[in-house]
Amino acid sequence: MVSKYIICGFLVFLLRVIMVKTILRKKRKFYVIQTNSDGTSSKVLIPVKTLIILGSGGHTMEMLRLIKYLTPDKYSPLVFVIAETDYHSLAKIKLHCNNIFKKTDKIKIDNSNDDQHKALESENELTKLNDKKYSVVKIPRCREVQQPWLTIFKPTTLALYKSFLLLYNERPDMILTNGPGTCIPICLAALVYQILGLFKLPTVVYIESVCRTHSLSLSGKILYIISDLFFVQWQSLKNQYNRAIYIGRMI
Repeated sequence: MVSKYIICGFLVFLLRVIMVKTILRKKRKFYVIQTNSDGTSSKVLIPVKTLIILGSGGHTMEMLRLIKYLTPDKYSPLVFVIAETDYHSLAKIKLHCNNIFKKTDKIKIDNSNDDQHKALESENELTKLNDKKYSVVKIPRCREVQQPWLTIFKPTTLALYKSFLLLYNERPDMILTNGPGTCIPICLAALVYQILGLFKLPTVVYIESVCRTHSLSLSGKILYIISDLFFVQWQSLKNQYNRAIYIGRMI
């Protein structure tokens, strides 16, 4: 009997969240009005501070290929979020951003040498990189690979706490993710801030992995409810999920 009340309460809460998100989506604008020399006005995109959530392995490589479409004059600064135990993404981020911002300090990545990646993860590099045009922040994972589900309460609570601090400190305009587990606490924290209306609302943009052709990932099923824009790369997924936006293969 108690379990039925818990399930009903959760469903009511979920319905309220969906209603709030529907209202909030209508208020999202990244535009300012610019007055031209002839007196006319036009809408111009202001620089959008973008928080990009990366996961180890395939998620990182796919996201770095996706964000090559983000032009620095419209999407800056970039804030990359990686897991504390992700020893491979930092070097890839630095190489990618050096190419974007046309810096001369190139680095060579050797995927077979983990020591090189660990050496790059100094506190200075993880705070501010490349003249504040991009930064890298680490948060705990909710669950490590093959970690028992019964033991995730403590790391999940810590990840949520760090996510609240991250969003409060960074105040991003947009959150961009393609589904690593690290994105769940961050997007949930953004949802809470949006409901409370404590500060400007970050737009949550989810791009489902190109590997998902007929069904959504677990992260996708969760973010389908709470994201503002939900993109898929296969028409078969668009046919199943009405709110999804089909954009074709991007990589």
